[in-house]
Amino acid sequence: MSITCTTRRCMRTRSLQVTPYPVSCRSSKSSGSMLRQQRRAAQLPQRKPPRIPARQRRKPPRKQRKRLLLWGGTRRALVSPLPRCSYFIMVSAGLSSCGAMFSGMMNGVLGTSYTSEDSDLVATENNYAAKETELQQRIDNIERDNPGYDEYRYDLDNIGHNPHELASYLTALLQSYTPQSAQAELNRVFDKQYTLTLTEEIEVRYRTETRTDTWTDEDGNSHSDTYTVEVPYNYYILNVKLTNRPINSFVSELLTAEQLEMYRVYLETSGNKPLIFGGGSPDVSASEDLSGVQFVNGTRPGNTAIVDIAKRQVGNVGGQPYWSWYGFNSRVEWCACFVSWC
Repeated sequence: MSITCTTRRCMRTRSLQVTPYPVSCRSSKSSGSMLRQQRRAAQLPQRKPPRIPARQRRKPPRKQRKRLLLWGGTRRALVSPLPRCSYFIMVSAGLSSCGAMFSGMMNGVLGTSYTSEDSDLVATENNYAAKETELQQRIDNIERDNPGYDEYRYDLDNIGHNPHELASYLTALLQSYTPQSAQAELNRVFDKQYTLTLTEEIEVRYRTETRTDTWTDEDGNSHSDTYTVEVPYNYYILNVKLTNRPINSFVSELLTAEQLEMYRVYLETSGNKPLIFGGGSPDVSASEDLSGVQFVNGTRPGNTAIVDIAKRQVGNVGGQPYWSWYGFNSRVEWCACFVSWC
């Protein structure tokens, strides 16, 4: 059968499927040959494309990479790289903020703590207490060392001090100190705190004396008259006066404004070692009793309670409980707020 094509393509109908042939058909022979070739091609098995190694495959665009994977039989959405990076950045930022807050808390604790070794703190305190003991012994021996007085009058303040006032003063002034480096300051503070004065006083007093006069009259008779008189005499008095000025009352005379502020912070926190000087009480009341103090290798371990509290506060953002408790209406980055809250 011959077919005459009026166009550059001819169309053949085969099994309701229209197949274009991009050739020019001039005879039935040529068209039949091409038809047979197409039939044979349809009957041959299709070849699979060559396998491409995984490393050489091109990944589809990111927008097309949202697929469902089967992991252990459970459908899970493949997370795209961008949210994954964002999640990593968020976690890193959170960890960094927690670390920075904990570091700030630790710096706040360290910034309000006594900087000297515990053994030096205790030894320096003992040296000052020894000076007070010598003062008491001097007062006890005044009558022996100053004899000849008719009376000894005593006007004495109590002997004692707040160890934390002394340690806070020395830390604010010297930062870190030893008993040797602080000795000169101990003498200066001691002279400021205690003033012992001995004053001699002489009073003119009168005592009553009985006197007897004997005389002889004209007849040769002896007579005696007894009478009393008031006789003046000197009465020697030794006045002993001891004045005790608390260390807190005169530190402003010895420290600069900046040092005075540091002193007040150390005193408020007790250097984060409220029990280092004994006394068995966590308050800041004066205590000189070192009995029962536990020493390890010659030093007293510091109080770690505030460090434990700081560790439990890791993760707090903004510090609202601390600055609001301190009395501020908005955030204040001051470590003393946290320390006072503890």
